[in-house]
Amino acid sequence: MTVEVPVEELAQLDEQVVKIHTASDICQLVEALTGAIRWLGFDDLAIAVNKRNPYDSTLTPDICSRPEPFIGIYQKRRLFENDQYLKRCLSSGTPKWATVDVNHPEPFVRELSHFLLSHNIHSAVHVPLPAKKGCSSSMIATASRTDVQRTDILNKLAILARASMMKLELLRSVPCELADKEERLDLLTAQQIEILKWAGEGKSNSTIAVIMGLSKAGVDYHFRAIISKLGVASRTQAVAIIARQNDAALRAKNA
Repeated sequence: MTVEVPVEELAQLDEQVVKIHTASDICQLVEALTGAIRWLGFDDLAIAVNKRNPYDSTLTPDICSRPEPFIGIYQKRRLFENDQYLKRCLSSGTPKWATVDVNHPEPFVRELSHFLLSHNIHSAVHVPLPAKKGCSSSMIATASRTDVQRTDILNKLAILARASMMKLELLRSVPCELADKEERLDLLTAQQIEILKWAGEGKSNSTIAVIMGLSKAGVDYHFRAIISKLGVASRTQAVAIIARQNDAALRAKNA
């Protein structure tokens, strides 16, 4: 797709891209990206990079600003299996709009439509991104309005999506300064600390969900929140921080 933006709007777009490029950690990247899509009239977003299952773009995104209730219900009711909006978008190699239609002839689409509207989602756009062979990458942005469905907005969103993916990949490639992040553990809830400790023992999210009596979607959501709050780029980095703290506590106890 050729990305074209009117010259008079390039300065504003450039300002948003600079904020994304200068983010020093995941927290700042999420903040910059959320501000950028809201500048365009969207409310929430999800970015998924190199996912084997294309539906993971909504189930286990790398960056997500959607609230936990939405993701949990969407997964629990397995709405993704009949998500015609998502399927239509995934079948296209170019950015694709979708507008919620409560009058759709198919009952399961109407059910999904009412669910989306209950979460104030009236329209969405799916932007495909470069991915490794056999994988898919994308950004999905949702809006409580339908007047964002313009070509100029789509072009800007595509630029922001690519800039964000590049920055996310860069942050993942840079070693995390654990000492600088350890103090952020105070930002986590007691439940998130427990999840992180179980992860440190090698437990998967599915196993942690069983141990703690949570849904897997709930644990997935908490892990995204943990990664965001700690300002790290991966699960491995988050676990390394709690491991460092535990080692320090053990050394202090034995001193």
